[in-house]
Amino acid sequence: MPRTTPVLLLSSLLCAVGLSTLVMPLGQARESLPARVRDQRPVGNAPGSYANVVEPAMEAVVNVQPMASVRRDRSILDMFRPGGGGEENVPLSSQGSGVIVRREGIILTNAHVVEGANSALVTFSDGRELEARVLGRDQLTDLAVLKVDVRERLPTLEFGNSENLRVGDVVFAIGNPLGLGQTATMGIVSATRRTGLGIAAYEDFIQTDAAINPGNSGGALIDTRGQLIGINTAIIFRGVAAFQGVGLAVPISIAERVMNKLLDGGQIERAFLGVTPENLDRTQARRMGLTEPRGALIGSVSPGTPAARSGLEPGDVVLTIDGEPVRDANALRFAVSLRDPGQEVEMEVFRDGRTRSLPVQLAAHPDFSRSGRANRVRPAVAERQPEREWGMSLTNLDEALRRRLDLSERSTGVVVVDVDSRSPAGRAGLEPGDLIKAVERRPVDDVDDLRSVLDGGPQENLLLRVRRGDRSRLLVLEN
Repeated sequence: MPRTTPVLLLSSLLCAVGLSTLVMPLGQARESLPARVRDQRPVGNAPGSYANVVEPAMEAVVNVQPMASVRRDRSILDMFRPGGGGEENVPLSSQGSGVIVRREGIILTNAHVVEGANSALVTFSDGRELEARVLGRDQLTDLAVLKVDVRERLPTLEFGNSENLRVGDVVFAIGNPLGLGQTATMGIVSATRRTGLGIAAYEDFIQTDAAINPGNSGGALIDTRGQLIGINTAIIFRGVAAFQGVGLAVPISIAERVMNKLLDGGQIERAFLGVTPENLDRTQARRMGLTEPRGALIGSVSPGTPAARSGLEPGDVVLTIDGEPVRDANALRFAVSLRDPGQEVEMEVFRDGRTRSLPVQLAAHPDFSRSGRANRVRPAVAERQPEREWGMSLTNLDEALRRRLDLSERSTGVVVVDVDSRSPAGRAGLEPGDLIKAVERRPVDDVDDLRSVLDGGPQENLLLRVRRGDRSRLLVLEN
């Protein structure tokens, strides 16, 4: 996502929202419309109303107001009341939405809606208010599960199939925007599998133009059958933090799996593979012998990890896990993250023009806190070795460069010093500060070693393994 494009999570501080409302009688508003709009009727077999779909769904969507435990000092009156003073739960000014997904009172919402709270005040469509407990939350997918204790069976939304969504499908967003109360809006699926937005660690969003605003967080995205296909989470905006036609929802296929894990243990223990996956572009796929860019390209394999023990190598392309297709790098991350530590999976891997099957026993994820952001340090120049044909200047690693690039003493490779943006190196995406680790799967230790490969013949393109910051990637250098 471009840095200039802000993303807004949809829970809001309602005390900071000022609503200026222009009210016009309905008849007057209708007469003010042009005749061609005023007299418009449904075209073809398009329904004139979706009320039979939306009204039942709205009964299963609630308002969620997180509650914080605060210290209340004892007053003189408290001395005459049992239990006076001490801690009490106070509703916060921020609000969001939630979806009842089980009749015994299980509610799905966003983790950021109830951030820092152990309970929430839930308001139902009929105006009832009940306190809900936060059973668990997963910050990495921005999902949380609440529980209200009720005797009667509550209305729920049936889960739909978010995997089969297509661009153009009609959808409805239901929630509590801007504190107005229950609201339904209509739009279409604008895109699927939106990633790289920086909203959550694991992203696979449905994009819609159904109007959603602050306060819609945790609300329902439903299809024309009234089935739940997503949990509304965020909007992308420029200039004004309000609806601009780009809303994002967590697919229910992901939300259901996270919910089940949270209900099972209150938290998620994620599995770990130990690779840096990347997306394949058409040039890389063609260079590697694939007919189309599919699967997750392995950019690097960490020593001592399940991936290393199983025989996965940089340059491999993971095509399936347990028979399920792996579309891209994000799909691989999700597939691994929602499996259990210690579980063995079967991976179909493409290597050297053919596929092979690798059994991999996953481990527990050691750490979720690493940012993974690249370290864009421009190295001090020790010696320049211009490679004019490819459009880059290189230098050998020394102790000073290792410190500046945060590399260990055992690190090897060649540092990129300068890149001509119009050259093959520039078009491949090489940047100053990159560390070239291997060319055509052959490790390189110094500039002379790399030059012997670059000058070894009239190759049309070369596959480079490059480290940038704390991540590795594969780049195609085309002559």
